[in-house]
Amino acid sequence: MKFCDDIALPYDDSVEQHLDRLPGRVWQKLKEQFPGISIRVLFNAVTPTRIRQLVDEAVRQDEIYRPPNFLSYFVIDFPAEVNEEQLVSELSRWKLVQTAYFDPPGENPSTSPDDPRMGNQGYLNPAPDGIDAKYARGFLGGDGAGQQVIDLEKGWTLDHEDLIAHGANLLYGSIVDTSRPHGTSVLGVICATANKVGGVGIAPEVASVNVVSHSGIKSTIPGAILAAIDKLPDGGVLLLEVQRLWLPTETMLADFDMIGLAIARGVTVVEAAGNGGFDLDNFKDAEGYRVLNRGDSAFRDSGAIMVAAASSTVKHERMNLSNFGSRIDCYAWGENVDCPTSTITTPFSKMQYTRTFQGTSSAAAIIAGAALLAQGMARAGRGPLNPQQMRDLLRNPATGTESKNPATEWIGVMPDFLKIISSNALGSVPTV
Repeated sequence: MKFCDDIALPYDDSVEQHLDRLPGRVWQKLKEQFPGISIRVLFNAVTPTRIRQLVDEAVRQDEIYRPPNFLSYFVIDFPAEVNEEQLVSELSRWKLVQTAYFDPPGENPSTSPDDPRMGNQGYLNPAPDGIDAKYARGFLGGDGAGQQVIDLEKGWTLDHEDLIAHGANLLYGSIVDTSRPHGTSVLGVICATANKVGGVGIAPEVASVNVVSHSGIKSTIPGAILAAIDKLPDGGVLLLEVQRLWLPTETMLADFDMIGLAIARGVTVVEAAGNGGFDLDNFKDAEGYRVLNRGDSAFRDSGAIMVAAASSTVKHERMNLSNFGSRIDCYAWGENVDCPTSTITTPFSKMQYTRTFQGTSSAAAIIAGAALLAQGMARAGRGPLNPQQMRDLLRNPATGTESKNPATEWIGVMPDFLKIISSNALGSVPTV
């Protein structure tokens, strides 16, 4: 839940004592109506002082950024017998409350099976097959050198043979073993090292790779985003490998607001569109607004690059599982993606691969890799890209590969680095 921005409450778990003093005994009555509920802060990844500092820095960096009061976000925990819809309805009647909603658990936006490595990495190939990462490697920064990325999801095997050289660290939350295959594949797509084993990631020379988990004691998705923002510099890339009820995670207001803070601080955010097969133009938020429809007056733009999934074969068609709509910026391979993987029980495999990573998970990982290449070349050429410039570049139809039926599929384009570099958008500098 979020109180109105002008409501001043202590941002610690003693807030309940202050709510007890509200006129009309509203909090006491709520506890009587819903026995067993309790309230706590939403953001615990950093201190309230650090949150204020991050917001102040964002406001100085982005003149048009208008932050919400992040210290008005709280979580109400409730026992299983409480009806969450009734609780949300009751909270929504409070004049002090801006919004209240049920926060569903975040899930990996993929259902890929775990198979031995076979096939090849066609998503690296020239268009129209792939993004032509191989061509980008002929230019300074075109291998991701000097760039920083954080992946947000639930699990990884960070010491996999194709990842261990990056020295990735878990910065927040806890690793969920059943999610290790998923996260290992995502990192492999992005940055598997060129070490003569396995494959090679899109950006194998990134300077820094780390991860944040939205699982663990009091861990949350917006809290994990905040933890990443605290560590990523201007120009870094944050990948959101999570979906909410098969929808993009920004459909939750706290997630949306945190993405906005990341964007204002100069961090490029890549977001999986989700695997529900939904037309996002028809999605309505808790207040009944079509916030993901670019043609609607209620549209709200987080600034994230939202990614859909398409077939691996030319001409690329939207995967039936992929969400679509006017909010989508890019697409990439949503099937047959060759990359590292792991097991879910000890000893966790460090030498396993799959050729069947799929969904908006694989697609978003490919686009995150593309963002690292683009930023690397831009820094070596014309200068770094801000998040809006990065999104405009990667979603530009003039420098991307259209899907088979762009007028009806609504999944944007797949970036083509031959066209991007040839357009001189990055001021790319050849390595020889």
